[in-house]
This record gives sequence, C-alpha cells and structure tokens, in this order.
Amino acid sequence: MFKKIVIMVLAVALSLGVSVPALAADSVVAGPAFSDIAGDPAEYELSVMCALGIMTGDIGPGGPVRPSATVTRCEYAKILVGALGYAGMANMMAGLQPTFKDGKDIPAWAWGFVNVAQQLGLIGGYPDGTFKPNNPVKYSEGVAMLIRCVFGHEQQVKKSMMPWPMNYIGYAVMWGFTGDVTPFGELPAIRGDIAKMIYATMQVNQVTAEGVEKANTSLLKGRIIDGVLNSFTGTTASIGTTDKSLAATYYLLGATNLTQCQYVEVRGILDKATTGKWVLLRKTGASSSSGGLTFSSRDTSGSTYYLVFQGGTKIPYRGNVPTTLNNKTGLTQIDLVAGDQCQVTKGSDDYAISVVASRWDVGEDYINDVDASHGSTDTLVTLANAASYSIPTTCQVQINGANAGRDTLAVYDVVRMMTFGAEGTTPIRVDATRRTVEGTVADVTTTYPGPVYRVKINRTTGGQGTYGMDGPYVGLPPAVGAHVKYGLDVDQNLYVPIAFVAQTPYVLIKGTEISGLIFKVTVDYRKNLQTYGSTVDLHEQIGQFGLLTISGSTGQVTAFTPMAIVDPEYKVMSASSSNATVELVAGGGTQFINNSTAYVYSRTGTDPASYAYIFIGTVDLDVGDHLYADGSRTFWVYDLTNP
Repeated sequence: MFKKIVIMVLAVALSLGVSVPALAADSVVAGPAFSDIAGDPAEYELSVMCALGIMTGDIGPGGPVRPSATVTRCEYAKILVGALGYAGMANMMAGLQPTFKDGKDIPAWAWGFVNVAQQLGLIGGYPDGTFKPNNPVKYSEGVAMLIRCVFGHEQQVKKSMMPWPMNYIGYAVMWGFTGDVTPFGELPAIRGDIAKMIYATMQVNQVTAEGVEKANTSLLKGRIIDGVLNSFTGTTASIGTTDKSLAATYYLLGATNLTQCQYVEVRGILDKATTGKWVLLRKTGASSSSGGLTFSSRDTSGSTYYLVFQGGTKIPYRGNVPTTLNNKTGLTQIDLVAGDQCQVTKGSDDYAISVVASRWDVGEDYINDVDASHGSTDTLVTLANAASYSIPTTCQVQINGANAGRDTLAVYDVVRMMTFGAEGTTPIRVDATRRTVEGTVADVTTTYPGPVYRVKINRTTGGQGTYGMDGPYVGLPPAVGAHVKYGLDVDQNLYVPIAFVAQTPYVLIKGTEISGLIFKVTVDYRKNLQTYGSTVDLHEQIGQFGLLTISGSTGQVTAFTPMAIVDPEYKVMSASSSNATVELVAGGGTQFINNSTAYVYSRTGTDPASYAYIFIGTVDLDVGDHLYADGSRTFWVYDLTNP
C-alpha cells in the first residue's frame, strides 16, 4: 500500500509545473554562500551547491556549512534528492514516515527526502531492515549512491569482478564521479568532498545497457557555460553566445562586481537548462592592471580602437569601457580628458575592461580664508580666486604629503583639489603645500623665451636658495636687497607673496650681522632664537632687553627700545610654573609675576660686558632667590653669580 501511495505522489508531482514571473528590479550579488568556506579547496563547489539549493548549511545560505564535517545518511539523502531535482516531490512526501525498522528514529524533516531516495533506488538500507539515519556516510557508500544517480552506470558496476567497495570506487574514479577527490573507502566523507563529488557527478552522462555513453545527458547539460562575459545589464549577462537573465540574487566568485569580469573568461551556472537564470558566475580568466598612466587621447582611426597614454602606451578597447572618475561610476572612456591619471584593468585578451581615473579639476590656488568645522559642519575654504568649497569629513586631506585633518588647512596654503566626478562641487581630495621662504633678495636673473625669472634669496633661516616664479599672484620679481616672504607651490616655486604681520615683541638682543648695507639681528624670545632683517644697526644693543618693532610691510626690524635692569632688589616668596610672588627687599612691598606676560632670565658673569642670559621662567625660581627688574617690571633677572 505504501509503495502505491508513493507512486501516486510521484506521478502527481511530475504532472505539476508552476512558474512565477520574476520582478524587474536589478539583480544583486549575494554575499558568500557560506560563512566558513573562504579559501577552502571546495569553496567553488560548495558555492554551486548553495546556488542550486542542493546544500543549505547549518542555518541556511550565508551561515556555516562546516566543510570538514561529516554528513549523516539523512543529510545525504536530502543532498542527492536536491541534486536530481526532486525536492518538490520530497515536500509532497514529507508527511509519510519511512518504512525502515528504525523509521521512528528518522527526524521528521528528512522523511520526504528519505522516501524519495528509497523509491529512486539510491538508498536501500541495511540487511537488517534499518536505515541508521544518524550514521555518517562513508566514502564508499557515498560513491555507490552517486553512481545510482546517473542512469545505466550501476548496471555496469555489477558486471565487475572486483569486491566491494573497490568495484564502485574504481568505476567512479574512471568515469569522473569523484572529480579530484580521492575516496578513502570506509572513512566518513566530509562535506567539502561531497560537494566536489556531487558537482562532478552532475556532469557525468548516462550510459546504455551496453555501457555506451549517451551524449548530452548529464544533469548539468546546458547549465554550465564557459566563455567571455561580453556584456551585462542590471538583470542580464551574456557569456559567449548565451544571453540569460540574472537571478534576483546571484553569487559571484573571483570578483566583486560584473565590471571586473567583462571581456574576461567566466563560468556561469544556470538553475535550468533552457529557461534558466544565472545563479552563479565565476571569473576564471586572468586580468591584469596597468597603473600610473597619464591619458592622452583616443585613437579610433582604424578597425581597432585604442586608449593612448603619454609615453606611447596604447591599450585596445571595444565598445564602452566602464570608467570611474574621481569616485563617480557609470562613466565611459569618452569622459576622459588629457592629463587624467588612470588605472586600466585588462582582460585576458589585453583589451581594456575598466578604467579608474583621477583628475585635479580644481587647479592650483592658495587659500584666502578658512572657516573651521569645529567638528559639526563642513570646513569652508575660500580660495584667492573667490571660489568657495565645503570640505566634508569624507574628503582626504594631505599637507606636504602627509595625511591631515580638514581643519588644519590654513591661509596661504597652496592647494589643488579633486571633486566628485570632476564636477567642481564636492571635494574628495585636497593636497596642500605649506612651505615658505623668507629672506633678502640677493640676485634676480631673466631668461628667454619667457621672460623666466629666477630669484636668489639669502634665507633668514640660513643658507641661500634660488627659486622660480609661478602663478598669477607673484607679479614682477622683487628688487635686489628687498626683504621678502613667499608661499611656495608643490614645485618649490615662489607662488604667493605673504604679508608680514607687524610685531612688537619683548626680546633680548643676542647678536647682529652686517653684510654691505644689509643688517641682521638675532634675538632671544623666551629661549627661542629668531633672526630678522633690520633697517637699523643694533650691534651696540647686544645683551640688552627691550621692545622690538617689526614692520608689517617688510617683516624687517625698524626700531628697538631698550629696557634697562634697575637696582631694586626682590626676594622670591613663592614660585610655580605659572607665576611667582616676590617682595621688595628694601621696602617690603610685594609684586606678582605672571609667567605668560613677564620674562625671567638667569644671569652669569661679573661684568655687564660679559653677562650671559638664559630664559628660565618662574618654574626655575626657588623661594629666597633674589631678582632685579626693569622699570616696567616686564624683565626679571636672577643673578647666579651673586644669588
């Protein structure tokens, strides 16, 4: 009675055909078929099994499959029935408990699969009438069941004189049922090997009763397509001469998108032979990449079109080459312009299959104003040409070749920018040059054609340098003897004159230098030595404290007002890194010294002509030390010779 019911169910299942129209939305690439197969020898085959719905892993696609774990007889029945395309029948027979003696031990989810596998003659159970559902499948058992999946082969095995299991294993290896797997007889088979053997078995043709192979009768006949991916859309892909729809969700191996596979050899897997859709594509052909190319032009004069780059490099292309420019996708080679920096990916035939290009579409200029983001808005940068740009958090910023924060950009930085799609709106990268030169002009030369000016500058930091003049802001060359300060561009040319800021710092004159009519003065400002050009000779003021006046137009010293240290003596009552309290020794009055506004120096030497001063600040004072000050109580001196 049971067999009649099974036959009736099979007949009904075979007579039914249901199709569901696909949605028109673009197909999407699925994540890895299973979470634990990356790099596994069976990664591809396990992915195919998942794409075809034959193996689903522990919790479904995307979860673990444990490729080195064994498979129970129940699980194997499910895999075989799925590979043969009878999963629908198994669902119809899922309510019938199998008739094996230990049928009650078979989990309910496996009933339909075990029933179908039994009726198809794939699994017959053990001589004692049991199925042993939780036993791991041995390689020998697994191979025998695979042979039974393809019509005509088991009859040939039975003609063999070899004993079990070598008769089945030998035959399976000879006919390709096991692929590159070595079946280890009575050892439990692992899932990765089973996936490989199932995939191989699905490509084995049927044979006649005489053992003659019947061409084009394998389970995957017409469903494995090898060829070049010629074209694709959001819902279709054309491999060789086979143009099919993509499944709503499909797997892609060896690449992250179809653009990387175009014009390259691929293998596609269809879920059905005639009306099927691509459920998996694997990039099998080699592609190469050529970077550091500067685009020049397109050569379309002959039968073969070329992308032409500086230096003579030519890369052939066909049709529209998918191009990304400054992070914007969906463009083609037509959008490239001379000077674009390109990375070209080529297919196995050396034709260009994709281009990634970058372009400095906002040319060199200097920053005239910066409105910092303070972490809550875009940084607003205004260039000298009055154009303004909002710098988002996603923008890459480099200053002098090092990564930097967008809020570190500053006035007089010489910058160039890449904007999204080279559209001139949203910066994706800003490169800034922050280098200056200050000093006295020693010489100016002019050469032609041009004129081309070269300016020799005696730098205030020491040494001498010769600089070209570049850009619209430098104007005519400066006069010999002028004190100048410029911002430099990326090529170290004078690019923008920088206005000096008028200053009146309190300093100690440390030394002077005279070269012809040019004076220099070196001063100590809180232990920092700085050298300026000077319009006055201050050699007689060496060793004196005072107020220095620096011109805002030239950056040169124009005056110095000495501040003499007087005799009143003070004694330190308390001291810290930020302040000190002193008491007038003679009169008893107290005075507060603020370290940020006062200047405390130590002094050695017994004669004013040989005094040596070192800035110490209030931090180095001790209670009881004696100090002297100028009349304004700005400079304080601790005499180490006579403490």
